[in-house]
Amino acid sequence: MLALVGGEGDMEQEFDAKLKIQNNSANTQRSKSFAFRAPQENFTIQDFELGKIYGVGSYSKVVRAKKKDTANVYALKIMDKKFITKENKTAYVKLERIVLDQLDHPGVVRLFFTFQDTFSLYMALESCEGGELFDQITRKGRLSEDEARFYAAEVVDALEYIHSMGLIHRDIKPENLLLTSDGHIKIADFGSVKPMQDSRITVLPNAASDDKACTFVGTAAYVPPEVLNSSPATFGNDLWALGCTLYQMLSGTSPFKDASEWLIFQRIIARDIRFPNYFSNEARDIIDQLLDVDPSRRPGAGPDGYASLKNHPFFSGIDWENLRLQTPPRLAMEPKAPSTHSSGDEQDPSWNPSHIGDGSVRPNDGNGAAASVSEADRTGFQKQLDAPKKNFLSNTTQFYSFTLSSRNFHLSLDEAHSCLHKSHLYVYRLVVIFFMAATKLLTISIALAALSASAATLGVVFWRRKTRADEEKIRELERSLKAALQNCGAERQGRIRAQQALRKVANSNDSNNSYPLAPIAITRSCFSTRNGTPRQPLVVPLAKACLVFDPTRVPPASLEGLEGYSHCWIIYVFHLNTDLDKLWKHPSRSKFKAKVRVPRLKGERMGVFATRSPHRPCPIGLTVAKVDIVDGNKVFISGVDLVDGTPVLDIKPYLPYCDSMPGAMVPDWVKTDNMLAITSVNFSHDFSASLSHCWSRKLQKKKKTEILLYTSPTEFQKLIHQVLSWDIRSVSQRIRPHKTENSSMNNATLEDDDSQEEVHFSDDIVYHLILEGLDTSYKIDYDGNVHVEKIEPCTPN
Repeated sequence: MLALVGGEGDMEQEFDAKLKIQNNSANTQRSKSFAFRAPQENFTIQDFELGKIYGVGSYSKVVRAKKKDTANVYALKIMDKKFITKENKTAYVKLERIVLDQLDHPGVVRLFFTFQDTFSLYMALESCEGGELFDQITRKGRLSEDEARFYAAEVVDALEYIHSMGLIHRDIKPENLLLTSDGHIKIADFGSVKPMQDSRITVLPNAASDDKACTFVGTAAYVPPEVLNSSPATFGNDLWALGCTLYQMLSGTSPFKDASEWLIFQRIIARDIRFPNYFSNEARDIIDQLLDVDPSRRPGAGPDGYASLKNHPFFSGIDWENLRLQTPPRLAMEPKAPSTHSSGDEQDPSWNPSHIGDGSVRPNDGNGAAASVSEADRTGFQKQLDAPKKNFLSNTTQFYSFTLSSRNFHLSLDEAHSCLHKSHLYVYRLVVIFFMAATKLLTISIALAALSASAATLGVVFWRRKTRADEEKIRELERSLKAALQNCGAERQGRIRAQQALRKVANSNDSNNSYPLAPIAITRSCFSTRNGTPRQPLVVPLAKACLVFDPTRVPPASLEGLEGYSHCWIIYVFHLNTDLDKLWKHPSRSKFKAKVRVPRLKGERMGVFATRSPHRPCPIGLTVAKVDIVDGNKVFISGVDLVDGTPVLDIKPYLPYCDSMPGAMVPDWVKTDNMLAITSVNFSHDFSASLSHCWSRKLQKKKKTEILLYTSPTEFQKLIHQVLSWDIRSVSQRIRPHKTENSSMNNATLEDDDSQEEVHFSDDIVYHLILEGLDTSYKIDYDGNVHVEKIEPCTPN
């Protein structure tokens, strides 16, 4: 962007080495086919009188600057070299300078010239005395529809030119829409501009990187949803921002305004737009079209170009050919406080330009008057504390005002200068210094006092707000806890009844009693019920146990083929030492030491060892274990922490998924016919009719002391659906067909030989699920769909 000038320190040399866009420099080279319209000048910051601050960015500041010799006024953009180099913003600064240099439209701010010194880069831009459009919206509250229509039309006219040049601005907002002194719009701040591949802008090599193509660029409230989804930039990005800006003109606030950027993004993605009642139908329609989620459907971005946008009824009456000749709306000027300055250029008192520039005059600037400038003029940008010392002997007349004992004093430095040649030279000099120091101390004291009072007031306000917020959070937490306890009791009522029934049967001495879900095996392990489960996850893979099956309930043939799996699921009765009566009657005084493993059959965790939920009462547990040896009615397993004596309800083969336990395997026949994959569970009409009939009979035969685990047929049917939806089934279910309906399938067992195992599967095989003394029969087709056919009472053996 800027020329290289040697001999100005290491910092300037390091930056200029990265900034390879040259112009009018004797010791650098540039492409002969490229020339800047805005030249690189050899000015210094001392050649300008700085006024008020227009705006402040992350690495730049824009101030009003008047050239001393020509009295021309510019908007001087001052950029910190050190920050640009550190944050790798060099390419972006290059691109902004190149784009501004080649754009030529009355709706775009113009770049006049650039210069630099050791610490800073400078761009002399067109000064827009009317301020920002955002200020007009703020001062008026909101704009009328006629005013918004005119401003929006001028923005559309400028955007059409920018897009025709193959550029995307990507930061259209009221703060970047400046007003000239007569009230016309100009688009500014091209720091986020993105050239398209077919751009008509000549971009030098390495003038901009492609990393901004799909990254977040712009202001949160005006960012389109496709940018949040990391989609490539399109012209529709600027049209979305135009719709947000038009909404803000008419309402006074942005359409997606919220308490935080995250909430703003959520509203943008959800397209949560709320139109005020005073919006006209035309305004609603054009804003609704500009804020379309699909960028290609926004008017101006389609194949018709900007014609579809200009012909919208909202812009009826706009003379597009003579738009810049029309009379703009009247500006609402900011009221100015009375000033004692004789010059028209007032300087912002908060603006201290001591850090700008190095105070040196550039060589070869051709300005011979620079050598004759007085010391006070060349160092006029030093710190304010040094200003009295520097300007004391200056020819410039300055007045210092101060108040003492309710009287105002005005002391001219010219008068003080003349006193130096009188007999009381030192007395007058000390008086001047004393009054200046007293004024400065008084100002500082007043400022500190005001700051302390403000801090104390804010502290009290924030403390009260925090206290009220904490109290409200406590009340909300109490309500949430109360509701959670009620919901917990209601949801777990069925589980509690089931566990109560299990413990009642387990504590009974009657040999004829059995569990409602009768156990088929007992666990033998090193962990006792007193010690509970081990709490070190690394110990669990080393833990071993033995499942001893009841041969009367589990024939040896039922365990055939289990060794073909590397792991198996174990469905077991969880800890019987949980005091459920105490939980139900006194939830707050109950202390649970039980842990339940939650299986993630299709979750995102690797395996189930690390998945635990403490303090969750559940009568049925589900875990996974490694199958080591199958010996008759015993299965030796490892990697479990089951407590010694735990009843086992069923054992099922483990089918690994892509996110399952490493090393888990299945037999070859599972891979070939995929017979254990469940797609859906469907209930027939016969099942529904049979379920109602069986449930009625069960209620009639129920004893007074008997506890039903489920309160209704619908609840029981949901249990069946949940059990059959698991992608696991026991070997015994798979190899034992229905006795009466399909006796020809009795030989559908696993047969081991020297060749590969093969299983002939047919959807005629009938499976059985026995719960609550009811036998549910179902079939599974080749597509993995479960068809539940009927249910009937179990026949006694």
